[in-house]
Amino acid sequence: MGRQETIRIHPMCWEDEPDTQAISLSAFDHLMPRIYVLITLVFALDASANTWEIIENLKAGLEITVAQFPALAGTLQTNEEDGSLWVERKKENTVDMIANWQNGEEDTELPTYSDLAKGGFPGAMLEGDKLLPQAVTAKQLFRGDNDEKDTRVFTFQVNFIRGGLILGIGVHHSVSDGPGCDGFLSQWAENTRAIKDGNRLPRFNPMNLDRSRLNSTATPTATRMQELSGKLPAFRLVKEPPTLPENFIMPSFSPTMYHFSKQKCERLKNDCKPSSPDAWVSTYDCIMAVLWRATTRAKIPMLKPDMDKKINLTHAVNNRKILNPPLPDRYLGNAVSLAQVTPTAIKGVIAQDALPAIALAIRSSISRITPQSIQDLAEWVAGTENKSQISINVDAFLGMDLAATSWQQMTSYTQQDFGFGVPKAVRFPKPDWEGYVFVYPEREEGVEVCVLLEDACQGRLREDEELGRYASLME
Repeated sequence: MGRQETIRIHPMCWEDEPDTQAISLSAFDHLMPRIYVLITLVFALDASANTWEIIENLKAGLEITVAQFPALAGTLQTNEEDGSLWVERKKENTVDMIANWQNGEEDTELPTYSDLAKGGFPGAMLEGDKLLPQAVTAKQLFRGDNDEKDTRVFTFQVNFIRGGLILGIGVHHSVSDGPGCDGFLSQWAENTRAIKDGNRLPRFNPMNLDRSRLNSTATPTATRMQELSGKLPAFRLVKEPPTLPENFIMPSFSPTMYHFSKQKCERLKNDCKPSSPDAWVSTYDCIMAVLWRATTRAKIPMLKPDMDKKINLTHAVNNRKILNPPLPDRYLGNAVSLAQVTPTAIKGVIAQDALPAIALAIRSSISRITPQSIQDLAEWVAGTENKSQISINVDAFLGMDLAATSWQQMTSYTQQDFGFGVPKAVRFPKPDWEGYVFVYPEREEGVEVCVLLEDACQGRLREDEELGRYASLME
């Protein structure tokens, strides 16, 4: 039988900290849903590895890293009057490290490293409830109580499996986005490796903590707020969360992964080439274009929409490099805008020869994210009287829209060596969502994506001829 142990970790020099600290969050931190960003890193591990030595090294590295990123040792707080958020860090706060041993011959709760590797590390085999505490995995979209007080910002679990190790982390999305978590993981890995090898600690950039550039000091008038709302279609105010119809039965969802090889990506880019010599599209634009078309076709039999109905693709764009000067790569916080493709009739999205036009429309949506649009969004948040009413304006969950997140530029495969090699796979553990696409960190051999749909829609997606032309199913 496997076993678990919880180790409570104090940040380094915690005794010298004030009794209580209030850590402010930015305007952009108020835009994200009240869920956790969940990341699992899968490592190969030699059978002779000393698991307690690994835990001690991770613990020592984390003591330093949480001291560098103090919000991670706090709890999320909400002002009930205006919905504003902050992190409260108390002197005695600790971070829980859960060590989970499932590496014996008789342990079957978690897959072996060999089983994971055979299937290309499919998200469906990485069950979040087994790799992380349910306190964080339950807080996914349309699940759980997402507004409780004193919510822990950060937790993680080290899972030893036969032939490997799965490191799972959960960081509240109101405190950081995926790229911010990636920066923290890279810093933690470098600190851990330096301690293990007896080397000097790597430099830490204090600007990683400066959220001021994603705020606005403006006090917009009602007229200005109306103007800003017209510019920012990806967000809306919702006074009461939607309720499900009586007798509604939640359908089953499942994640399915696809691989776009480098060769197929080149073919796809060529097929998406714009007719204008002045226009260009990226590999990401082309992949999202083929996925938007394919998922739309897959959902039509379930939802039976009017073909003239206009739908959109809403996807995250990292602001870190768009701002001038750029934010640090390891900025911990939410620094993403949501780009939204101009609403397009369903028949236009799936039209036979529309692939290049859809890819170009996706590129245009990204091009609309500028330093000015970032400042406009911060001003809109500042002028919103009740920030708890901010919601993403997308009808993707059992709807005809599509939402997407890209982790393509995350550094796991090059920078997150904790002393036993870089991870072999980076995954969001079995997301319990629908109408969503994850683009995972890029590898030399191509791009991996995870598509989240209702089960019958997944079956139709697997048979989609256009998608099959460019991507292979990972199972």
